Amino acid sequence: MNLWILVQNLLNQLDLGSAATGSPIWPASAVAE
Repeated sequence: MNLWILVQNLLNQLDLGSAATGSPIWPASAVAE
């Protein structure tokens, strides 16, 4: 659970817009990890 939150926070810090538009991309990366 903590890892999932960490990934979200990281993406949010990088770029909120990218995280929102690339919603199917960031969860895939989290699952891969």
